[in-house]
Amino acid sequence: MICMEEDGMKRVLFKLILPMAFIVIWLDMCYWICLGENGMNWLQFWIMGGFPFGIQKMLVLLIPRNFGIAGSIGVLALDAIIGGMIGVIVLAIKIIAIIRPLINDFLRKMAKFRHQENQDVSAGTRIRFFIDKPAAMISFPRAVIKYL
Repeated sequence: MICMEEDGMKRVLFKLILPMAFIVIWLDMCYWICLGENGMNWLQFWIMGGFPFGIQKMLVLLIPRNFGIAGSIGVLALDAIIGGMIGVIVLAIKIIAIIRPLINDFLRKMAKFRHQENQDVSAGTRIRFFIDKPAAMISFPRAVIKYL
């Protein structure tokens, strides 16, 4: 279960609530910045929303060298655009990783409930449900977990 004692409550606060609150506040701020008279600029929202998550995951950060001021600013803008595009993918993975424990607990409770329901039915008319074991839980490959 997610939250049973004080350590569980601390884990829920720091692993679920605070990261989701930061993501919601950041995306809300980006939404109002990207909203214009003609509607929403989705490309700008995409780049701005992913920037803080992608710039730290970039393997190569282009450093402007032997450029003028305009060239240096252009290279830094390119870094920001690439970081934003990478960040949207990282952001989607982080949101799934944050929500995963909630989904797992829900599936585990449904499995217990359905197992108890199966025990109530007589042995000859036992009904099989789609979730019998907690093995149906959502899991990530190890490479994705290491990346986060």
